[in-house]
Amino acid sequence: RTKALNDIGLVRVKGLMLTMRGKVEKATFGGDFVRSGTEATVTGWGGTRQNGGPLSDKLQFVRVRVLGEQDCQARLSNIGPMHICTFSREGQGVCGGDSGGPLASADGTVIGVVSFGVGYPPDKGCAAGLPDGFARVSHFNS
Repeated sequence: RTKALNDIGLVRVKGLMLTMRGKVEKATFGGDFVRSGTEATVTGWGGTRQNGGPLSDKLQFVRVRVLGEQDCQARLSNIGPMHICTFSREGQGVCGGDSGGPLASADGTVIGVVSFGVGYPPDKGCAAGLPDGFARVSHFNS
């Protein structure tokens, strides 16, 4: 039995790229290691209640701060250099349906991809006061 430590795919396109006029646009992927304390924004279409609830029909966002690897490891297991952890405050964070969405730095560079949110204790559901986890783009962008 194997453990999946990440779930990310980056597609590099050479030349012109067609966009869907405001629906899908190209993104710049981060190549630099993101430091603890960096401010970022997560966007997604996931559930908007702590119990998940229905998916949103409106794009949601939350501003977060990147946690250092050691701070994150103190709260969660299986965290390594291929991950970024963020935290905002209890009641704000990623939820079911947000997976695969971007974590972007202030300049719009995609620095992470939503991998997991921790709903613990189980009765609290999403954004229960623990860090959210992302695949670190710089780890895979070589």
